[in-house]
Amino acid sequence: MKKLIFILAMLLTVSAFSQETAKTGLHYCVQVVSTENPELLKPEYFMMMYDPAMVEIAEVNGKKYYRIIFIYNSVDEQDSALHNWKFQWGKAIRVTRTKEQVAKMYPLFSLD
Repeated sequence: MKKLIFILAMLLTVSAFSQETAKTGLHYCVQVVSTENPELLKPEYFMMMYDPAMVEIAEVNGKKYYRIIFIYNSVDEQDSALHNWKFQWGKAIRVTRTKEQVAKMYPLFSLD
């Protein structure tokens, strides 16, 4: 019985980690911070990784928040990035977004 449970757990783990954006239509993201004042953030805060920082606007209890999110194509990439981001942003979390949600995001920093 223990072997059966172990095998089922392994199969579930493998199927969960083999998920990719192309198969599921979902984007696997890491949210590093949520702020009301994104203009106070500096590019140096996000230099640890070379991925572009994206902004998602959310309204919570009548207040506008700007979620700083990094987008990845697989759970493996997301897990690796989360591990790295936690060193700088201890409260970084995993989030999943649809193609429509990602389309509404915009880059935090531009070259202009």
